[in-house]
Amino acid sequence: QPERIGPAALEPLVAYLCNLALHSSLAQERIGEQFESPHHVADYVEGVPILASILSSRPDASSHAAVNAFIATMPEDHRLALQADPTFHGDIPGDPATAAEEAMVELSAKALYRWDQRVKAELARPDLSMEEMGVWLKQAKEVGDLQKGTLQRSIFNDRLVTVKKAGKPPFQRGNRSFSKPENNP
Repeated sequence: QPERIGPAALEPLVAYLCNLALHSSLAQERIGEQFESPHHVADYVEGVPILASILSSRPDASSHAAVNAFIATMPEDHRLALQADPTFHGDIPGDPATAAEEAMVELSAKALYRWDQRVKAELARPDLSMEEMGVWLKQAKEVGDLQKGTLQRSIFNDRLVTVKKAGKPPFQRGNRSFSKPENNP
């Protein structure tokens, strides 16, 4: 009897990105432009190899036949993972490019959070050598620098408008007399 293969591990957010990439060429292009981001988060988020295979093959998203043919060629555990996830069967949003950008930002934030948690857990180990501590402290600094950058601005949100704080109104000389204002020069 052949061994049954189960679905590969797949984060719902990655399944959503896979859905966007398979059903929208614009989203596929936008995700492909930022391929480094999902590639770097593979250690912290499950299912990135499935998204990478979609992006490397780039099936024609406008053709259901092409998408179905591509899915049929995927490894069985990848195909089962996509089919098991409810986000994969949902409709894509009206603006798939923006949805892809937002999902990529969320994916990066999730990976950064998990990286931070991993570094903190490693630094809390009582048997940590000085050499290992140096490596983990360097990573802690890198995570901290990245977190500072995410608070300032997202790499995907180039449509941000700089907001100027309202300045203080010019100093107005107080009217200390009890006479009518129109009588004071």
